[in-house]
Amino acid sequence: MTMELVDGRKGEPHIDSTDMGILHQALYGKGSYVLDWGQDLGCVMSDANHAVVGTGCGMIQGLCFTVTGSETIQIDSGSQSQQRNDLICVHYHRDSSTNVESVELKVLKGTATSGTASDPSVPDGTILEEATDAYMPLWRIPITGITPGTPVSLFETLPSLRDSVTRTQTTWQPPYSSGSRIGLVRAGNTVTTSGSISLNNDLVGATNVHASEIVPEGYRPLDAGTIIFTGNNSDIWSVRVGSDGSCMFSGSGHRGYFFTAFGAWVAA
Repeated sequence: MTMELVDGRKGEPHIDSTDMGILHQALYGKGSYVLDWGQDLGCVMSDANHAVVGTGCGMIQGLCFTVTGSETIQIDSGSQSQQRNDLICVHYHRDSSTNVESVELKVLKGTATSGTASDPSVPDGTILEEATDAYMPLWRIPITGITPGTPVSLFETLPSLRDSVTRTQTTWQPPYSSGSRIGLVRAGNTVTTSGSISLNNDLVGATNVHASEIVPEGYRPLDAGTIIFTGNNSDIWSVRVGSDGSCMFSGSGHRGYFFTAFGAWVAA
């Protein structure tokens, strides 16, 4: 029988890492993530041969791990006039004889070159397909000559469930709408707009006109977003919002009518 009540009482131990891996992948995604706790597995070089990874927790292919104290990882010395990239990874291992599973931080050493360094290959391994080893890259350590550079993050951070539903809001005055404001609502990393405005001047045939109005921080798009204004006289105009909050407007709208705002984007 392949169906199982994982959370139910069975009268004997029956929940294993495969059960948890499947459920976690279904809830949070099939990738590997750093979660929002501790120092978020931040990394600094303490000297030329040692990287320190801070506290944090994460998920490798559905299985959760924690780092409750700083971990120091040795980095091999570089070579004069050579470039090299090393990767600090989470390494999952399953003992094939006992099926005991473990996790550690491990360095995958790159190949030195006189040209542009490339990352070492990361071995494939799918835990839910009974792989004995799997890797999750956390940090790239670029080494120029004998000097290591600033660690570069390679992981995706998964926000806490609270952050995914936390709601904040503000109001914002669009171009040509002195005295009228619309609402900006942020829930998690999604921003939506709402409300109606009227114009204090006619707007006729505008095309990518820069505005002085700025969307406030915390509500700006990751890349770009658009707010569409639809009038009760069938006029339509729009505001294009940049990642820095700057705005450009296009279209036509006339005084004496109401314009309903609609827009949504992924927040920075």
